[in-house]
Amino acid sequence: MVWLASPDAGRGAVVVDGQDVHEGAHAVTMKTILVHLADDADCAGRLRAALAFARHFGAHVSGVYTSPRPEPPPVLLGRGASLGFVDEAAALLRKHAAASESMFRKSCDAENVPHDWRHELGDPTDSLARRLHYADVAFVSQSAPNAVKAAALLYLPDHLAMMADGPVVVMPHGAPPRSLGHVVLIGWKPCREAGRAVRDALPVLAAADRVAILTVGKGEELRESGAALAARLNRQGIAAEPHHRDAADNEAAAALLDEAGRMEADLVVMGAYGRSRLSELVLGGVTRHTLAAMRVPVLMSH
Repeated sequence: MVWLASPDAGRGAVVVDGQDVHEGAHAVTMKTILVHLADDADCAGRLRAALAFARHFGAHVSGVYTSPRPEPPPVLLGRGASLGFVDEAAALLRKHAAASESMFRKSCDAENVPHDWRHELGDPTDSLARRLHYADVAFVSQSAPNAVKAAALLYLPDHLAMMADGPVVVMPHGAPPRSLGHVVLIGWKPCREAGRAVRDALPVLAAADRVAILTVGKGEELRESGAALAARLNRQGIAAEPHHRDAADNEAAAALLDEAGRMEADLVVMGAYGRSRLSELVLGGVTRHTLAAMRVPVLMSH
């Protein structure tokens, strides 16, 4: 699937496979898009999604490629052997970094998107969290199923949402979606994390063709909170439709993804980790289950 923008599209429109998915000017916008670059199978699709966002918002794209610090394995004995291993490993890392930079710059130049590229040593999550101080949104990818090596060498995407001070768009593993931000579903509950996610997503919500709000749980107060959020967004010129499902808390993630599929949403907006991450890992949670089963991009904020 090819993401592209054409000069004859509507002003400010992202064009995916020749179709406009956004139109109009926005008072609030995104001007710096951060994208995680790595040697994984999803990198090209992740970059195409970031470039589509950049074309739409007239934004700059910052690519960050990280490498582990080369260290000799414990089995190597002797200073000479250790130095030789480190030199060889460093050369290989530079080769991979150069290939990443070439791919990134060619892709940005082809879309006429202003950009910069950085190569950093160390933990990717730390690097991306630092760089997100100076960006409006970061693009990462869902961890591949059973990808222990990828998880160790790259990062788990939920880690970045927990550490960063800005929104993170997690792209689903596999083929990139046909569109992004055309039909948006907000997973809502009246809490700090969800409120932050909605505020962070306002430029995307303002550009969307359709916005829906889903509350899941028991009680009239929760249902009313969705209607209150819709009224707030409507006053900002964003036509949002409130929906509610009467279900148990442990069914919230399944209900959210089911509703996203039913309305053919191409972006879900939600808060990340209302509970501590340890509680999420032990007890499960909406964030963890959504990341595991997602089939559409998810914009998360903590």
